[in-house]
Amino acid sequence: MISSSIVRSQSIHLVTGLLVNHDHAWNADDNRQDETGAWLLDPLLDNITKTVYDSDIFLTEENIMTNIILDRFAEQTWKEYILKSLSLRNDIDLRPIAQYKKSQECPYYITYIIDHYYDLPEIILFSHGRPQGHNPNIIKQWSWFIQQVQQDKQRLFFNASIGYISSNCGSYVKRYTRSRPILDLLGYDRTVDPLANQIKALSLGTYCCAQFIIHRSRILQHPISFWRLALKIVIDMNDCSHFEHIWHVLFGEPGELDRQKNLAVWYEQAHPELTERCSTDIVND
Repeated sequence: MISSSIVRSQSIHLVTGLLVNHDHAWNADDNRQDETGAWLLDPLLDNITKTVYDSDIFLTEENIMTNIILDRFAEQTWKEYILKSLSLRNDIDLRPIAQYKKSQECPYYITYIIDHYYDLPEIILFSHGRPQGHNPNIIKQWSWFIQQVQQDKQRLFFNASIGYISSNCGSYVKRYTRSRPILDLLGYDRTVDPLANQIKALSLGTYCCAQFIIHRSRILQHPISFWRLALKIVIDMNDCSHFEHIWHVLFGEPGELDRQKNLAVWYEQAHPELTERCSTDIVND
C-alpha cells in the first residue's frame, strides 16, 4: 500500500486505460502484451490520483475481481502489476469498461467525462495505456507539470484561459475535410458557429495521438448530453482515429492547434540546458 502520509493534489487527476487482452488491439499488428500499467507505479506520479480503466474485464462487484482475473490471466506479471500493485493502491481507482471491439482511448476518455461530469477535478491528464509511446519523457514532464501546478497558488501556470495542451511529442498532423462529419454529428453548425466556418475553410491540425491535459472548464462548456452523444458516435464508429484530430476543437481550441500548446515545448523552455529535445514533423494527412 502506498503511504498515506503523501500529500496528494485533489485538483489534478490522471485518466488512462489498460488493454488486458492484447488480441483485441485496434491494430492487429500491435502487440499489447507490454501494456502492464507498470508506469503507474512510478514514484513521480504518486502525488496525484488516477482512474485506470481495464477493457476486457467485465465486473460489477469488486470482491470478485481477484478470482476472475486470476482464472483468466495466470502470468505472474498480471498478478504483480494489476492485482498486487494497482488494485491495492489507494491512489488508483481501477474500473472495468466494456470492450468496444477495437480498444482505443476515446471510450474511456468520454466515459470518465460522463461519469464525473458533475464533480470533475480542476485539471485532468488523459493518457494512453503506454503513454511513453508518443513521448518518451512524458512521465518526467508530467511530474514537472504537476509540481508547477501545486506550487502555483494564483492559478497562472495552467488555468481555464489556457485550457488545453497536448502531452505528445513528434508529429503534428494536418487533416482537411475527413473529420468534418463528426463535428456535424455533434452539432457544430457551419452557418452559425464561427469556429465551424473556420474549420470548413482551413485544415485541422494537432499533435498525434490523443494524449492531453485539460482544464475542466473546457469539458463543461458542453452539456453532458453532448458527451453522451460523442460516446455513442465512438461506439457506433468503432474507431477513434477521427477523434484524434478534433479533441482540441471539442475543448475550445481553434482548428489548427497552436504548436506552443504542448507539454514537451513547455518543459524544454523551462529547461534550456537540455541537449535532447523533441523534434516535430509536420504531417499532411
